[in-house]
Amino acid sequence: MKTTKTARSVRLPDRRTTIEMEDEFWDALYEIAGRQNIGLDELAGRLDQRRGDNTLTTALRVYAVSYYRSAVSAQETGAATTPRIN
Repeated sequence: MKTTKTARSVRLPDRRTTIEMEDEFWDALYEIAGRQNIGLDELAGRLDQRRGDNTLTTALRVYAVSYYRSAVSAQETGAATTPRIN
């Protein structure tokens, strides 16, 4: 499986930063942000505040995987919610 990494600029509340990730993660994060009615910058900012010792790139990847795993689990159990970050 071939994948491409893309670097994108993200505006956080206190700075701008460039993040390089696989296109599949970018697509997933844009979709997640859209489902939560927020922009990618806001989603990244919220995750940045909660990431602890992890890099922001790692936090974004882990959140995307966790989001979709929770969505699949919710669908299998009949729950109506997917994770949101406040």
